[in-house]
Amino acid sequence: MCWVQTENKIRFVFLCNTSSPHVVIKMLPGYHVRILIRIRRKLHVFGFQLEKKVYWPCYVTVNTDSGRLEVEFTKKSEEFWDKYGVDDKDNATIAANVDEIETYHTARIISMEDATHNVRIFIFKFVDKVYMWVPIGHDIRIRTVIEGIDCAKQYTPIPPYLPHGEPVKHWHNDYICCMVKLYPEGALTPYLFSKKMYDTVELGGISGTFNIRRLNGIKHLYLIAAGSGLAPMLRLLVWAVTKKHELKSLDLLSVNRYENDIIWRDKLDEFAKREKWFKVTYMLSQPDEGWNGLTGRVDEQMLNNFLPDFDPASGRDADFYICACGPIQFVEMIQEYLTQRDYYPYSHCFLG
Repeated sequence: MCWVQTENKIRFVFLCNTSSPHVVIKMLPGYHVRILIRIRRKLHVFGFQLEKKVYWPCYVTVNTDSGRLEVEFTKKSEEFWDKYGVDDKDNATIAANVDEIETYHTARIISMEDATHNVRIFIFKFVDKVYMWVPIGHDIRIRTVIEGIDCAKQYTPIPPYLPHGEPVKHWHNDYICCMVKLYPEGALTPYLFSKKMYDTVELGGISGTFNIRRLNGIKHLYLIAAGSGLAPMLRLLVWAVTKKHELKSLDLLSVNRYENDIIWRDKLDEFAKREKWFKVTYMLSQPDEGWNGLTGRVDEQMLNNFLPDFDPASGRDADFYICACGPIQFVEMIQEYLTQRDYYPYSHCFLG
């Protein structure tokens, strides 16, 4: 860890050597900071009491190319500090276990918006001063107790809006935004849908294996999303905007049963109008009479038409990458297709 400062900012820098560190930052009473960084199976702990007062929340950036993590605080008084603070005994150590970063934290629902008739967008704000940096394509668990039983489910955080979209009012970077689909026979989702504004749940347990560096240097990105499997694709769209000087095209196939199941259709269409390298295709398995888009189910012929031609035996490096997400059977079918064609090294399948 190293640190730098200006009169009104102080920044802590960590070289993680990975694109996907799991990061939890806690501000305890007395401006006592705990920064927890999990890199693969090791938990790196940094703890110290800051020299002087700062504002919350902090601002976190991760350079996914270099693995450089920066945690920045705004000072309450504009002045240079003699030192950043006083270290804890376990500062700059590797923890014996990862329990501290796995801890759940209470979060309050501060926004609920229906995306479709059975999909709702929740925005959570931690009750305490907690910041979680969840890498692209990784998950966080929502947990609650229902009739004395712990219930938890993994969700992929999404951006609250797409680039060029209408920003969420009063959005703070320490909020967590999740897309939740209602399963009436389930335990957790009916309970979440019954929640009211400012009710609380618990968030924690960052997990995932997706490595965004695998997309470095690609020219074409193909995304296949069934239903709420759209969730991990949304942050990939935001990432793609930062790489559009390198990407030639991004194709998204959104697969649903009915037209009113399509999530964020207006936002995706608006994004496609503004970003000419982006194309979204909608496919319905049970369309109404007026539907003029693709119909049917995703099968081998459909994938042959949607995905690029590539011969792994040619010796050329693939200039594309494929991501898919949806129900388990859907993802397994995609995985089998990709494996049979030796596309698997150039793809990642999320489980919806």
